[in-house]
This record gives sequence, structure tokens and C-alpha cells, in this order.
Amino acid sequence: MTNSTLQTSAPARPARASALVLVALAVGSLVFWGLRLGSMPQSVPELRFVSTPALAGLTPDGLGRALGAVATPDAAPTVPAARSSLTLAGVMARGQGRGAALISVDGQKAQVFETGQAVQAGLYVLAVEPRVVRLGASPQGPVTDTLELVPPALPKNQ
Repeated sequence: MTNSTLQTSAPARPARASALVLVALAVGSLVFWGLRLGSMPQSVPELRFVSTPALAGLTPDGLGRALGAVATPDAAPTVPAARSSLTLAGVMARGQGRGAALISVDGQKAQVFETGQAVQAGLYVLAVEPRVVRLGASPQGPVTDTLELVPPALPKNQ
């Protein structure tokens, strides 16, 4: 009977070794994926608007074309009978209040206006800042109006 016990235990050794290897692989996989998933951020990082040096060479006309503005001749703007409705569609701030703004007048296609340029009779772009344009009655005058760039509405989760 001792002989038969030796014969049955000899084939069991490779099966045990195979089971041990499979268990070690499973544990290693669990440790790997546990560490991998544990290192992921728990929340979405805060978004920030940053000016980049790559945009420094962008001209106001280039910005206007990129945002869909229509080229207009350098003629003086038409004089409206009453105060127009102005909408800020885009901003390219270069720092120190300089830059260009994409402004829509009375719902028309937006046009590019640089700092110091007349938007309409008696209304000039005084300063361009990130998301804000300051307007005044003269190119050097005090600020009389401010336009803010409204962020687009985010889709609601359903």
C-alpha cells in the first residue's frame, strides 16, 4: 500500500504547482489594478484660462477670421439713430489692456475691434482684458460701458 500512495502523490505535485502559479498571477493582477485605479484623481481638475505665448503672434484679423467674423473695409462705422445692442463674441487680450475684441452690433455678424478703435459713433474700445472689454465715449476717455464674455451653457445631465 505504500507503493500506491507514492504513485498518486507524484502527479499531484505539478497540479499543486500550477494552482500556486495561477493564484500568484491572480493576486498580482489584483494588486496591479488596485494600485492603478487607486492613483486616479477622484475629481475633475479645475479649469483655468491661461494666456499662452503661442497666441502672441495672432493678429486681430486672424482672430476674427478664426471666430467667423466678416472682413469689412476700413471706412468709418455708420452712425446709428439710437444706442445699439452690443454682444461680446470673443476676446484676444495681449496684456496691459491691449488686444482685440470680436463684437456683434445689433445682432449682425461680429467684427474685430482693436483697442482705441470705434465700435460705433461715440463708442471706442478702451481696454481688452480676459473675458471683458471696456468701452468709452473717446479713445482716451473714461470707461462708460463694459461688455463681458458669457461662458457657453453646459449641457445638463439627463
